[in-house]
Amino acid sequence: MDPQQWLDDFQRRIGDMAEKSASLQEELAGANATASSPDGTVVVTVSPTGALLDLDLGKRITECSPTRIKQMILDVAGQAQRQAAHQVAEVFAPYGGDTEAMRLINRHLPPDDDEPESVFTAAPEDSDPAPSAASSPSSPSAASSPSTRPRPESRPDDEEETDEDERPW
Repeated sequence: MDPQQWLDDFQRRIGDMAEKSASLQEELAGANATASSPDGTVVVTVSPTGALLDLDLGKRITECSPTRIKQMILDVAGQAQRQAAHQVAEVFAPYGGDTEAMRLINRHLPPDDDEPESVFTAAPEDSDPAPSAASSPSSPSAASSPSTRPRPESRPDDEEETDEDERPW
């Protein structure tokens, strides 16, 4: 092969790869995903990596308990993250073809659940789980998950902290 022909072919292939790379980057950047609860109370948008970009809470959120709000957010975020992962795989597929990289991506995709069993299938009456025997009536936060630490008592001069009871949700 003529050296000039080889160089021209090499430069053409580099140009093609640069175009494909730019196109892939652009498509991946647009692979955000948005999911919402069935009633639209919680709407979550995530990036292609699954990072939270936006969280919208509808007016009906005030009717829900803190436990239900937490679970709704986690469920909807999980839905959006699954959607984003599948979108990323779809975007990469034309470039990855039948390569080990594409097989690796496909092996690590989360299951494509339409709607996981969650608070969305719970009864309309919203209630927190019953407090455990170890919790005392004077400490409502003790009934929440074990990872929740009790809130320290606020000091009168500590005005920047907002009391949880003052929050609308």
